[in-house]
Amino acid sequence: MQKKDLLALAASLTEDAGAKEKYASHLEELFLALSPEKMGEEYRKALREEDAAGSARAAAAYFREKPEAPLPFLRDPNDFDRERADRAVRGEMREINVDWTFPEGKIDFLFDPTLIHGPRNNEWLWQFNRHSYWSDMAFAYRETRDGSYAKAFERQLLTWIAQTDCPETGWNEPGSAWRTIECGIRLLGSWQIAFQIFRKAPEVSDLALLLMLASMRRQALHLKEHPQSANWLMLESNGVYAFASLCPEFREAEELRKLSAARLTREMEKQTLPDGMHYELSPDYHGVVVGCVLRVFEIACLTGFRDEFPPRFAELAERSVLAAVLLSTPALTQPRTNDCYTIQTEVFTGIASRVLPPRPEYDFVNSRRAEGNPPEGKTASAFLPWAGFAVMRSGWEEDALYLSFDVGPLGQGHQHQDKLNVNLYKGGEELIFDDGGGQYEISEARKYGVSAYDHNTVLVDGLGQNRNSAAYIHGLVACRYCKRCFVERHL
Repeated sequence: MQKKDLLALAASLTEDAGAKEKYASHLEELFLALSPEKMGEEYRKALREEDAAGSARAAAAYFREKPEAPLPFLRDPNDFDRERADRAVRGEMREINVDWTFPEGKIDFLFDPTLIHGPRNNEWLWQFNRHSYWSDMAFAYRETRDGSYAKAFERQLLTWIAQTDCPETGWNEPGSAWRTIECGIRLLGSWQIAFQIFRKAPEVSDLALLLMLASMRRQALHLKEHPQSANWLMLESNGVYAFASLCPEFREAEELRKLSAARLTREMEKQTLPDGMHYELSPDYHGVVVGCVLRVFEIACLTGFRDEFPPRFAELAERSVLAAVLLSTPALTQPRTNDCYTIQTEVFTGIASRVLPPRPEYDFVNSRRAEGNPPEGKTASAFLPWAGFAVMRSGWEEDALYLSFDVGPLGQGHQHQDKLNVNLYKGGEELIFDDGGGQYEISEARKYGVSAYDHNTVLVDGLGQNRNSAAYIHGLVACRYCKRCFVERHL
């Protein structure tokens, strides 16, 4: 296919020479990457004739007419925010509780308002480029059929592709829109939702849909080549698996799917402690990782690739969900330790009840005690010895007394100096609590939030603890099945 013909197609979207070049290169990659035998005779004919416009029409028609993807969250959008969708159309954005309005709705995806107002927080730009507002815009379009959502989406998508590039180095540095964790989150989250809904919208052009597919492929290949570690690698593999299983028309789809399945299985073995907790020892990031595992497993079951995961995968997921149930407060939330927001235990048990073997504990949490049973044991209390979380409770009633005691190691990441910290509840009321450390900003408040001084623990002569993270990481990974070594090093 001639480059001049692809540039002519791109010219219908923009007059900017740089943007035209980017769009044309995306389209060229897309046509080379799609497997013609899976795309229908009309597409194959146009491809043989090197008809760029015909190939684009046929490819777009194929993807518009595909059956709805088997994604449960497309049928029941739990977090749909109509007001946020309307603000996003106008260019009024909020990330990490910091607002910014882009003049005339013209978005700069590489702009960080915290560099102007402070305190500086690199997470603003990073999380802005997760494009979670596109999910709201997509659901708002599906609910209202208001074309303004679709038109704003296309405008923002084309701007993002034109403005951003994956750098040859430093893709995870401040100011990058291609940090690997964002790519993974986009590929299963906002980009997948937006694509699945807006592909049915006549207001979104064929070329915009094809450019989105080409960019998703670029992001998946970026993640294939540059895997990270810990919860990042789980999120990255999550996104690659979703893209590859939901877009099998790409030549690399099977390779990417099997690679991400292998990575997820290996990392579950590595990152899951014998008591079920994730080794970062944050209920928040425990939820992130378990969510990755269960969402991917659900997609695998729904798309016919269940056998690509060994039985051990589901067993580890079940153990991880049960650990969250054992930690549950009387409000059926998770206690905050290390970097953590308030997490509902149903985040774990809701999807587990769909994809794992039935357990009465899932029903107990999901029905808020109306059905099922709490975990069995001599008492209602529990101890997770590898994570070092001791939970003491008077019972599983809604008004029970509850105390969690952190006697364990530091954690792989998102660490706080919080050994011997306590959280105390009476029913759903927090009497003594951990605030979770706040935002990941560069400030004195953040330094204080992760220190012993901001926790319910002991000071010695007015000084807080200062545990070494490297000793924990190497000791736990190397000796995680040697109880004596673990206790000597970390407890």
